[in-house]
Amino acid sequence: DTPCIDLTTSSYNLWSSLGQTVATTYFYPGDHTHPNQAGAMKIAGLVRDGVLALNLSPLAATYTRMTTPPLPAQPPAGLPAAGVYSLRPRALPPFILDNQSATADGANVGLWEDNASSSQRWNLSYISATVVKLQCTANGKYLDGMGRTASGSIVGQWTGGSSNNQRWKITDRGFGYYSLKNVATGLSMDVGAGPYVNGYNVGQVTESATSWWQQWLFAAP
Repeated sequence: DTPCIDLTTSSYNLWSSLGQTVATTYFYPGDHTHPNQAGAMKIAGLVRDGVLALNLSPLAATYTRMTTPPLPAQPPAGLPAAGVYSLRPRALPPFILDNQSATADGANVGLWEDNASSSQRWNLSYISATVVKLQCTANGKYLDGMGRTASGSIVGQWTGGSSNNQRWKITDRGFGYYSLKNVATGLSMDVGAGPYVNGYNVGQVTESATSWWQQWLFAAP
């Protein structure tokens, strides 16, 4: 007989045990079928457990127990400290906010897969308790709303100054994610509508407190 790993049952039991609120965080926003990166790791763990349970040689001999990093039980208190971070969109974990190796004022800011370059490193500094600036370590330019007030406009970068276009209100959205609302335009930074490929421009849209497309993880490089 051919061994079978029953992912239908094991995945149902997994998501049921987590409860609806937590389980939905392992799927893309509004999509209850396709898991995000964290959800895919959960499914991979079920496959691993099935291989081990069935003792499928030689696979079983090569597997080691791995753990999937759990989501925090409680959102962290407060806002990220000043310092250098990479900004990862909650809805698209493989990508990072990138200055696209630009050197000119007004150049677009986009998404790129993690390549550990300085174009993906941003120095977070505070203007007030909840207002920040973000300076790219590659070219010294600041994340800028460019005075664009239409929802869906592209976010740019500009030489440092005192303009509110370079100031962003940071809000804790829970579980280590934050939104950034431009002080001048009143719009929140958003990953846009796709297609999500390297070099895709990042936009700014009307603020939503629940949209994963507007939530960013500040990860220490």
